[in-house]
Amino acid sequence: MALPQTIATPTPKAYRLAAMRIRRCAHRRLVRASEAAGDYEVHCLHPALGVALPIGDLATATDVCNTCTAEGIFRPDED
Repeated sequence: MALPQTIATPTPKAYRLAAMRIRRCAHRRLVRASEAAGDYEVHCLHPALGVALPIGDLATATDVCNTCTAEGIFRPDED
C-alpha cells in the first residue's frame, strides 16, 4: 500500500516588473547596458533629429519620454 506524500509546491519567483511606467514610443531604442543588472540605455530615434539621441538610463528616459509633446509618435493606445 502506498502512503500519501505531500508535494511541496515551488514558490514562484517574483515577477520582475518595471518600477516606472514609460510611454510606448515608435521612435525609441533600448540597449541593454549590462547583462547582469538588467540596465538599459535609451536612445531617441525621431526622424527629425537625424541621428540617435542618447537620453540616458531608463529612469532618466521615463521623465523625458513621458513629457514629450511630439505628435503621432506614441502608439495609438498611449494617446
